[in-house]
Amino acid sequence: TGISQELLRKLIARFGPVLAYNNYYERYQIYYGWNFDSVSTYYHTLYRLDTDLIVATEVIKPWPLIANVSFFAQTLTDCTNKDDPQFRCYCTSTNYPVGCICPIKTEGLMGIPIDRCSCQIGNVREECYEFKCTNDILPAFGCTCTQRFHPRRCKCPAKAEDLVGIPKLQCKCIGNNDPREQCKCFTLDPQGRCKCTGVNDSSNCLCPKDPEELLTFSKDKCKCVSGDLRSSCSVCKGEANDDKDCICPTTAEELIQISSSKCQCIKRDTRNECQPTQCTNNAVPELGSTFLEGVPVNQCGCVSDDYREGCRSKDDKQSSDKTDALDKSGCDQLNVFIRVIAVVVLLPALAMLF
Repeated sequence: TGISQELLRKLIARFGPVLAYNNYYERYQIYYGWNFDSVSTYYHTLYRLDTDLIVATEVIKPWPLIANVSFFAQTLTDCTNKDDPQFRCYCTSTNYPVGCICPIKTEGLMGIPIDRCSCQIGNVREECYEFKCTNDILPAFGCTCTQRFHPRRCKCPAKAEDLVGIPKLQCKCIGNNDPREQCKCFTLDPQGRCKCTGVNDSSNCLCPKDPEELLTFSKDKCKCVSGDLRSSCSVCKGEANDDKDCICPTTAEELIQISSSKCQCIKRDTRNECQPTQCTNNAVPELGSTFLEGVPVNQCGCVSDDYREGCRSKDDKQSSDKTDALDKSGCDQLNVFIRVIAVVVLLPALAMLF
């Protein structure tokens, strides 16, 4: 496709006059400048026509195929003052005039403002590290999380006051100075961890282990422990003074005096409302066949996956019978094998006696 107009203008701006072969006119031309008006772009050119040297300003339409160009370029060096021409030197930490060329390696960017050389991946300049996120998309060189914008993998602020509004899961708590509600800690345990006190506790505080210290906490906040003194952690007894959040017993014997509306039925439950007296194949108990363990078949008919005696399917019974038969057959074969070995061993021994 050749060299575009835009690229040619960049070459002129950076290196000065550019010699190019114009395929449309089949001649070499020197392009040394351009200017715009409201409609067209005019190029300043210099070329030979026979023996004449022609200086022209022209609108080049259609744009010709320019495949090759030549220009003179001085080897670039570091900028030595603030008056260097544009595009003529590399920016340095002490000299970075407008238009200077930014170093390629990130270590060469130290000391150069980001308005001269933008941040790059791996850039260690403080301005780049503290470059704050301006939207919910993480730029290639990264950005520092803010209260308003904190995209995934953004860098967490170093200052505690800058963490406000940033979730703890994204930027972890940094100590007692962290102003976020979920990071507040009013009491520390001997290991320096945040301890729940029952007043303005953060969501991640550690519950006390001493039953007496747990009295001010709800069961939702701090789970029940062994020897817990809170009424909500006591075992239900079926008495009027039972706590509404008491813990249901786990054995059928302890459930006898407690309503099933308070503590649900369990396996082998002996309470009247937990007996499957009305159980039929069309009214399976809530816990299915597991609930029926120990219940006579004549009281409650067989249900799906029911392995009570009399409820096993024919396939299950046949499978069991086959297993028994195989066991018996195996034993018979073993007995025959033992008798054969005995004969083989004893006959030579008897022959030695005669």
